Amino acid sequence: MTVVNALLAALGALLVGALALLWRLRHLFGRERLRLRDEIARLEAALPPADIAQELWRSRAEAEDAVRERDTARTRAALLENSLTEALTDRDELGRGRDGLLAERDRLAEERDRLTAARDELAERHGKLTAKHERLRKDHKRLSEQLAETRSQRDEAQRVADEEASRRKLAEERALPRDSAQMSHPGMRAQLDRIRSLIDPGGTSAQPLSNIRDLLPVMPQHPSLSADAVADSVVDGADLGAVVVRAVSTCGDRHRRERQHRRDAVLLRMPTARGRRHLLSTVAAGAPDGAWSQSAAAHVCRALEMQVVRSADALAEGLDGPATDPVPSGAQATLRLALRDVGRAVEVEGRQRGWIALDGSPAERATATGVTAVLTPLDDRQSRTHLVFGVGDGSVLRLRKGRWEQVFAAAGAPGATAGPLPDNTAVNWALVETLPRELLVVCTRPVTDLLLREDTGRQFADLWSAGQPTLPWFLSSVVAKVEAAVEDRSLVCLWDFGYAADAEEDLFWDAGPVGSPGSRVG
Repeated sequence: MTVVNALLAALGALLVGALALLWRLRHLFGRERLRLRDEIARLEAALPPADIAQELWRSRAEAEDAVRERDTARTRAALLENSLTEALTDRDELGRGRDGLLAERDRLAEERDRLTAARDELAERHGKLTAKHERLRKDHKRLSEQLAETRSQRDEAQRVADEEASRRKLAEERALPRDSAQMSHPGMRAQLDRIRSLIDPGGTSAQPLSNIRDLLPVMPQHPSLSADAVADSVVDGADLGAVVVRAVSTCGDRHRRERQHRRDAVLLRMPTARGRRHLLSTVAAGAPDGAWSQSAAAHVCRALEMQVVRSADALAEGLDGPATDPVPSGAQATLRLALRDVGRAVEVEGRQRGWIALDGSPAERATATGVTAVLTPLDDRQSRTHLVFGVGDGSVLRLRKGRWEQVFAAAGAPGATAGPLPDNTAVNWALVETLPRELLVVCTRPVTDLLLREDTGRQFADLWSAGQPTLPWFLSSVVAKVEAAVEDRSLVCLWDFGYAADAEEDLFWDAGPVGSPGSRVG
C-alpha cells in the first residue's frame, strides 16, 4: 500500500508539472507573438522596404521556428496529456487495488481479532484445565498418602495381630499343666520329686552349696508382722517378641528372721513412644530399716511410670541411634524433671500418711528409696539401644560372652554411693547397647554384689544363658539360698534375641530339676 500511494503521488506531481509547463508555453508564445508584431510594426516604420522585407523574412523564419517549437510543445503536451491520462487510469486502477487491499486488510484484521478471541478462550480453558489437573494431582497425592498410610496401618495391625497370635501360641505352649494327664508328664513329676527331696520342712537346704544344681529356693517360715507388709515374693514377666522379660522381688533371709516385710518393688509397663511399643523396667529399693519404705518403693514405681508415659516421646529420642552417642539434651531435661516430680510425690505421700521410721526419725528416712529403670524399644533390630537411669545404689549389668559387665551405676560410678529419694533427685543416665543373645539385668545393690561374685556370678550366668525361663523356674532360681546373701533381692532380666523369629526358636521349658538348665523345645 505504501508503494501504491508513492506511485500515485509521483504521477500527480508529474501531471501538475505538465500543466504548469503548457501554461507557461502558451503565455510565452502569446507574449512572443505580441513582441514580434510590435517589432514588425516598428521596423516597418523605421526601415526601408528592402530591409523590411529582409527583416520580415527573418522574422517569418523565426515565427516559423516558433510555430514549429509550439507544435513540438503541443505534441509534447499531448504526449504528456496522454501519459497523464494513462497515469490517471493507472492511479484509478491502483486506487481500486488499494481499496481491495484495504478491504482485505480489514478482513484479515477481523480474522485476527476472531483468532485472538479464540486464542484467549483457549488460554482460559487451558488455565481452567491446568487448575483442574493441579487439583487432581493434589487429590491423587493425598489419596496415595492415605492409601500408603492405610496400608502401613494394615501392615502394622497385621504385624501386631501376628505377634499377638504368636504370643498366645507361646503362652499356650508354656502354660502349666492343668489336668491329670498333663500333671503326669515325666518332666513335671521329676521336677516335683526333685523339689520335695531337696527342701526339708524347715525351709533349709538338705545339701551343701557345691554347684549350680544345689541352688535351692528358700521358703519363709512365718508371715511378716509389719504394718506395711506385702507378699513375700512377686514374679512377673512377658514374651514380647524379640525381647523376653522376667522380674522378681523377693524378701531376704534377714527380714524373714526378724519377721519384717520386703522393702523392694518391681514394675513392668509398656508405654508407647513415637508410635512404637517400648518396655519400662523399674526396680525400686527401699531403705532396709524404713518402716514404710516398701510402700514408698511401690509408689516410686507408679509415679515414675506416670512420668515416663507422659514424656515417652522425649525419652525415646535417642534409642534409634548407637549407644555411643550421648543422651539427647531433651531426654536429659525430661529425666531431671521426672525424678524431681517423683521425689516430690513420695514426700507428699509420706507427709499425708504420716510415715515415720521405727526410731522416730523424719518421714524422709522411713520412705528413703532408690530407683533404677530401663526404657527398651521392642521392635526387631540387630543392635538394641536402651535408656538406663536411676537414683540411689542400683545397677544395670550385661551378660556378654559369658561374663558380667556393670554398664551403669545409679550412683554415677561403680562403687560410689548416693542418697535415695526423696531428698536426693540427682538422676544419672546412660545409653546401653545389647546384641542378640545378650542379657541385661536391672537390679538392686544386693543382687549386683551377688552377680559380680566370681562363683555365684558364673553360676547364674550359666543358668540364665540357657534360654527363656518360665516364671516359676525363674523365681526358684532367684530365691535360691546363697551363703551371706541375706538382703532382699529384686531384679528385672531382659533377654535380647534381636528378632522375634529367633526368640520363638529358643523356647525354654524347665522339665529338669530346679537349678538345672532344663530342656529346649521348639
